[in-house]
Amino acid sequence: MFLGIGAIACFAIAMRLFNHRIVEAASGVFAIAVIIANFLVSLEKDYRNEDDSARRVLLKLFSIRKVVVTMTVAVWILLIGLTVNLLVVTQRERNLIKISGYVQNSDGSLATEASVTLAIGASTFETLTKDGRFSFPRVQKPDYNHRIAQIEARWADRVANKTIDVSSDVSSDSLSNLILKLPQGHPPFRVQYFLLGGHAVDLFLKGMLDREWEEQLGGQPYILPNNTFQKLNEFVEKFSEPFQSSMLFTPDYFRKMKQPAMSDSSEAEERAAALATKFQGTPMFVGTDATLAAVSILRPASHKDIDSLSDVRSGWHLKASPLESGGNDSDAITYWRFGTASDLTVMSDDQFSKRLIAWLQFVTKEQFPKDFCIVTMASEGCDPDRNQNIAVNFRSVWLRIAVIENLTPHSLHIGSFVTKEHDSDSLRSREDDQASLDSGQPTPHNWFAPQDLEPGEKIAIPLEIVLRFDKDKNWSLYHLEKDSETERLSQLRDKIGQTPAVNLKYYANRSEYVASVPTDALLRMINEPTTNMGLNKEYIFGPSNRIEGLVVDDAEYPVRQFDPHMVVIRDGNGTGSCPFVYTYSSLSKEWSSEGRILYGARGRNREMVDSLKLEEFDGRIVLREEEPETTFISSVYISVRNPSGNERIYYPSNWSSFKSTNSYIQLKQGNAIELRFPPLPSDIAGKPRLVARGFYEPY
Repeated sequence: MFLGIGAIACFAIAMRLFNHRIVEAASGVFAIAVIIANFLVSLEKDYRNEDDSARRVLLKLFSIRKVVVTMTVAVWILLIGLTVNLLVVTQRERNLIKISGYVQNSDGSLATEASVTLAIGASTFETLTKDGRFSFPRVQKPDYNHRIAQIEARWADRVANKTIDVSSDVSSDSLSNLILKLPQGHPPFRVQYFLLGGHAVDLFLKGMLDREWEEQLGGQPYILPNNTFQKLNEFVEKFSEPFQSSMLFTPDYFRKMKQPAMSDSSEAEERAAALATKFQGTPMFVGTDATLAAVSILRPASHKDIDSLSDVRSGWHLKASPLESGGNDSDAITYWRFGTASDLTVMSDDQFSKRLIAWLQFVTKEQFPKDFCIVTMASEGCDPDRNQNIAVNFRSVWLRIAVIENLTPHSLHIGSFVTKEHDSDSLRSREDDQASLDSGQPTPHNWFAPQDLEPGEKIAIPLEIVLRFDKDKNWSLYHLEKDSETERLSQLRDKIGQTPAVNLKYYANRSEYVASVPTDALLRMINEPTTNMGLNKEYIFGPSNRIEGLVVDDAEYPVRQFDPHMVVIRDGNGTGSCPFVYTYSSLSKEWSSEGRILYGARGRNREMVDSLKLEEFDGRIVLREEEPETTFISSVYISVRNPSGNERIYYPSNWSSFKSTNSYIQLKQGNAIELRFPPLPSDIAGKPRLVARGFYEPY
């Protein structure tokens, strides 16, 4: 009886675990064996007391009862093993999910033999659709860190993507009726990236677009109030001051700071007056570069400051002052060092400065990066007969946004934005922020409440709060960084070496004093290796977002991440402009900005030769005019040096293919040219340098 019960139980469990036909065949053989065994056992009972010695010998020889007992024990051991296996399999199947659905063409028809790939964590599954349907019946449910799965369908040259949540709180029905809709071809929308600075940040948050740059955006966009938007709003509410035209980069400001007025004072006054009429008294964020004071605050140098030049631990470096005309006077020097948190505490002279310092201390409350701000000391107005002043130069706040525009003649149904996020209140470098975004999981967000985007309408998505130096407002730093200014140091070295010390003037207690700096300290700074000021480095503060995809009419489209033609929008209170230089990175496979060239060459009478050191160079250069102006370029070449220090010059091979007028190639706003150069030798010393001659005329 025990043998039969165990056999039946084993059969039932085996049918649950294994292939039915195999189990049925094995069970049939086993059943015949059990029947024969039971028959022999009954024979043993019938003939146990009989005198037929032959039968008794036969029964003893086969030991039928022992065989049956052995079979019973084996069956129950097998039953226990099968039961344990069933429990393990049952528990495992509880963590299995089924993911299935359909792949549709843009017209709603099903795509047969489409390739479908499912990626969950480090696991990847592939299948082909049959009559448009795909199925992944036994997928291991991932842990919480990998709860987001990506499904991609490919059919011909079209690709459809979908991001799904496969966590335990998601219903099985939602995972069994997925629809991957193949796009028609190119995305029905356009993505542009903009960088907002100055009062443009305040106006964007208030939904008040200035007419001049509203035209650049092509109209009023719908602004998504995501986490970046909300966090920046918090900062603005806490660190704002009423707008004052007297704090703008105008002659009024310079008169207040006891400095010479700007050469183009009438134009500056007109700009200030226009802004004052519109925004006087309106609370504006102190963290942007809307005022000169937001990027640099001055104070008189002290005896302690001048004495610190002799201390190696103070970190002072030396540059030839770029605006000094003679170039041989030992006083015509700018000293610079990286700032510290203590530099902020001595710069709070007025209400605006106090609020600005409070903002900077709030940003750096957890860490103060070494290159976050730069301190300079120079004679006031670059005049060697004047006193030394200390300037603390700050990174100001900019807002990077993405603008998505409907390019079709019909409305688009906007679904979820698939993004990667770094939700943090910490200050971090761009490299650290990008690494965090790269390792993050894509997450869908239904940000666009109206859902339907009409033809020509736009959506603006705040992406990140950027702290960076401003090339217009921090122009003195960028001039200091140019290596061409250091070529005059050899003349200064000879001049300084003739005296045991150099006297620098400073102002204290309403009187002028003189402090001496030993010649050895200045020569040490002149002879030291060049230190990079890190002016192009960016920091990110607060939440950041990267848009990976956008669901439009149930089809998910990838969103490009880089736009070399990104437009910079600010309050119109700029001090200068010039064309941008872009180079192509063979490592990242994208175009990136190297900065501006011909800075300050405003007007034909200021035509100049300017140079720019290139961090990346694969033989191609893009010059693009992004401002409302026309740039006139007469020549461009690449300059490199061999290990011996000899200069080699390489001209663009396609220069003659561009139309020129009076020997100038003209670039109007939005125009760009791509220059191709011959291959550079492998033995160059240092980075190649782009050299250009020309000027620009604002509209």
